[in-house]
Amino acid sequence: MVRLIKSFCMMFLIVAAMTLPAISQELKIVASEGVAAIQGNARDIARGAAIEDAQKRAVEQAIGILIDSQTQVENYQLISDKILSQTKVYIKRYTVAGENADSGLLRVSINAEIAFGRLADDLSGIGIPISRAQKLRSVNITITGLNKTQFAKFKDALLNQIRSIKDMHERSFIGSAAKISVDSKNSTQTLSDEIRIGDFGAFSVEVMGSTANSLELKVTAK
Repeated sequence: MVRLIKSFCMMFLIVAAMTLPAISQELKIVASEGVAAIQGNARDIARGAAIEDAQKRAVEQAIGILIDSQTQVENYQLISDKILSQTKVYIKRYTVAGENADSGLLRVSINAEIAFGRLADDLSGIGIPISRAQKLRSVNITITGLNKTQFAKFKDALLNQIRSIKDMHERSFIGSAAKISVDSKNSTQTLSDEIRIGDFGAFSVEVMGSTANSLELKVTAK
């Protein structure tokens, strides 16, 4: 009996280890901005409203990745009633990237981690076909060796050179280390190979490490 229990536990751990990477790949970082009016001096209330607006916009962007624009327009009311009415269900966590008050309006930008797997399932559940759910994957990239100005130029070079990257989101920049996430049509390994052989003009790039959904790049300005 003890041996049987041990065997069962071992099988469970193996299955869990195989499943976790797949689950993690369903989560993607989406950057968005929300806005709300400041009534009187109630900035805290406006901040909460702006964050809710940013969360809704983040889910709208995620929907735009999963379905084509025409389908999104044709099914706007259905998506609004069934999906956008419960945006917090699809946001696993978020961080506030910045906020700014101007002319009575408060703008708050966030980085939201979206549960793309659940979102895709719910869209399919209400009869909306998923056109690109299996074609894009999120890859987290850490970039070291550049100052902020150089990093901004390198992002443009990366988008121009690597055609499989369809979207890019800056997550943080501290010292000379930047973190971004990209939506790529190719696997992380293929993306790594594309970067290794890419011509980035004023920058030389070295791939320092990789995992199933992350890359570490050392970039030097020539």
